[in-house]
Amino acid sequence: MQIESKKYPITGYASSLIGGRPENQDDVGWTDTPHGFLLVVCDGMGGGPGGKMASYLAKQVFMQTIYESSPQASREDVIKLATSRANDVLYRKMDEEPHLRGMGSTLVAVLVNEDSAAVAHLGDSRCYRMNGSKLAFRTRDHSLVAELVMAKALNEEQARLSPQSNVITRALGNTSNHVAEITFVPYQKGDRFFLCTDGVWGEMPHPDLLQRLGNGVAMDNLVENLQREIDNIGTTSGGHYDNHTLAVIEMGIDSTLKDKWNMKTKTIFATLAGLLLLSILCNGALLFRDDKSGEVQQLSAQVEKLTRQCDELRQSLVARTASSDQTYKQQLTENESLRENEVCLQGKVDSLQEQNDSLRKESVLLRTEIDKLKKKSK
Repeated sequence: MQIESKKYPITGYASSLIGGRPENQDDVGWTDTPHGFLLVVCDGMGGGPGGKMASYLAKQVFMQTIYESSPQASREDVIKLATSRANDVLYRKMDEEPHLRGMGSTLVAVLVNEDSAAVAHLGDSRCYRMNGSKLAFRTRDHSLVAELVMAKALNEEQARLSPQSNVITRALGNTSNHVAEITFVPYQKGDRFFLCTDGVWGEMPHPDLLQRLGNGVAMDNLVENLQREIDNIGTTSGGHYDNHTLAVIEMGIDSTLKDKWNMKTKTIFATLAGLLLLSILCNGALLFRDDKSGEVQQLSAQVEKLTRQCDELRQSLVARTASSDQTYKQQLTENESLRENEVCLQGKVDSLQEQNDSLRKESVLLRTEIDKLKKKSK
């Protein structure tokens, strides 16, 4: 399926295949909105008719909410509103049709304007930004195994192959956490954003997938070739493989938001610049040494001065890097503390969710009793 924006210099391609399952519970959509070009991929959960219904409703409500939102609102606010409405619709649908209870959906979306790409996700459907063959950004899954990878209890490949890889900690519908993680990502002309479900990244080691995403071939060929390869892997492995959806868009301009250099990159650049200048001056001195001895002495003095300045610059940058590393370690410590608080709060949320589910069940029973009493009274 060709992807094209009428308002922004964006083109792309998408494919969603059933894999080895009875039905395709993935969904994909795109549209121009008042806040930029929107691309959405969802993966339904819950089995039976619930998964397909969940991904469809989540995609439709999310897209419609952003499409109809006020141009004056911020992208972050409209994404939060769209996520909340999609979640509410899933719960209402489960109340109306009890056979759909337990359904849910992952969601990954990119909302692109001239400033940046706002990436939102819940669950283990992913977004990758490829700058040529280099990975410039990827989302981190909201799953049990992803948390184990963060804690260094598993590596990426062990997590991919784990039987618990489908335990999702954040999604729309049947989870206790329905809050989207939102990241504002810069981009350059020619960059590509890939959105995919776990049926794509779960079929091959991560380095192999990145090699295919960054091979630079035409987007339609890339998507179709990768989807065909996933079908071949799944069929060879027994045929019981997942639905797999992949969508890619290519940027036609640079974003206003720019990539940040880290301290180590700045240190290397400054050192190389100093050495390059030193080399130029030395070569110039050698060219004129035969007939301009006075100038050679002046250049030599300048070289010595520049050498001292380069040494001072390197020492300063090393000191700043050490300070930056110390700050980074402090941030890690603070992040661990925040993670512990998050786990504690998550436990409380889960407890409240259980209470809410219990009250919901009691409400259904009471409603049934009331209906019976009404029938008797008639």
